[in-house]
Amino acid sequence: MLKHDQKKLRENVQTEVDASYLYKLVSELEKDEEIASYYSQMSKIEKGHALKSIEKAAALHLSLDQLLKPSWRAKVIGKLGRLFGSNLILSILLHTEKSISQATLKTKSSKGEKLLGNENRHVEILKSIQQLNIGKLSKIETYKDDILNGPYKIYGGENGDILLRSGNIVNDNEDGE
Repeated sequence: MLKHDQKKLRENVQTEVDASYLYKLVSELEKDEEIASYYSQMSKIEKGHALKSIEKAAALHLSLDQLLKPSWRAKVIGKLGRLFGSNLILSILLHTEKSISQATLKTKSSKGEKLLGNENRHVEILKSIQQLNIGKLSKIETYKDDILNGPYKIYGGENGDILLRSGNIVNDNEDGE
């Protein structure tokens, strides 16, 4: 195996390990048990991808022991996600999944391989989970003393709309809630 291919395989394994770690973290941060279970399943899927890649590497006599743990990058993203919320992690995971899908499509196209239609499945699953989560939102929180932005409310609705009003808190319904 060429050095370039070995490097690519190592990077792919690390990406899968990191994604598994981050999905698991998001599942732990998620308050809704149903949504958390979806992220936990995504973590297990990514772990399965990593294990398959590790088996491939072992067959080629490559050592990937150091890649069985999350990278420092994934750990930093995790710490930031704990601090600023899981949406930070999810946006990075979505970007990663899109990049993987695009690379897969490009590789298959360049090799003349048939597209199966599942190349962007993880992107679609992640978007679906996010939409399910948005659909479950109700009035979330009121922050009265936000130093940077002043007072504001965050609203969510069954249709997935989120409204942020900053400055003076504005009531959005006729009842004056």
